Amino acid sequence: MQYFTHMAKKIPVHPLHRPVHPYLRNAVIASGVILVILTIFAVFQSQKPVPTWQSSLPTPAPTSILANAGAISPPPLPSDTWREYHNWKYGYSIKLPDEFRPYVVPNTLDPNTDLSQLPVNDSTVFAEEAKRDERGYKPGKYGFTIKIGYLIHYMNNVTAACASDEDCYGLLSKEVPYNSIHFPLYALVAGRQIKGLGVFYQPPNQYILTYPLSVDSKYFAVEFRFNGLTEKQIKEKIPVINTILSTVTVGK
Repeated sequence: MQYFTHMAKKIPVHPLHRPVHPYLRNAVIASGVILVILTIFAVFQSQKPVPTWQSSLPTPAPTSILANAGAISPPPLPSDTWREYHNWKYGYSIKLPDEFRPYVVPNTLDPNTDLSQLPVNDSTVFAEEAKRDERGYKPGKYGFTIKIGYLIHYMNNVTAACASDEDCYGLLSKEVPYNSIHFPLYALVAGRQIKGLGVFYQPPNQYILTYPLSVDSKYFAVEFRFNGLTEKQIKEKIPVINTILSTVTVGK
């Protein structure tokens, strides 16, 4: 009897794990609930149709409203009554509205005068005739000056060389300040589709549109400078600019 009585004594039971703290238990339960909710939401979203406007990325806005100006250009304006100027020495010509005159000579210059007789004879600047009233000089009708000829020179006044129109564009690009706003342009110049470059300088709030091409493996260009005009105002001048460019001839 003593033997069985001894075996009947209760053996103390020790728990295998310590009880979980109430706060920790609640956090685990909450995490599980959130995970289940997120999973259900993800499945629901994956079954929704994707709106068409999300199917493609938006097209970035151009740096200027003048970008690609002339790529699709209207027919040239009538130029039958414009003045035609020749540089017989360097073999180029241009027709301009009657308001323009070579900048460095009297306004009475005969259009038939050879431009190569001017002091700077491998390029010429044209500007509108200045008109003065009681308030001072009135702005011109077009609002830009034109420079045509061999416009980039290196040491000893040697004209820059470029074997193709694309090479000439590369030379022009190197002349542009790295922090300026610039954009591509397109136009028909001397019967060739030319890629030009527009640059905005601030200050002095000036736009310069340049169209370079290779003439006898040298850098040749037509340049338009605008002072104080907005992009919208300049864009309105693109038809007359394209017409001027279409009248340019090069080569002897």
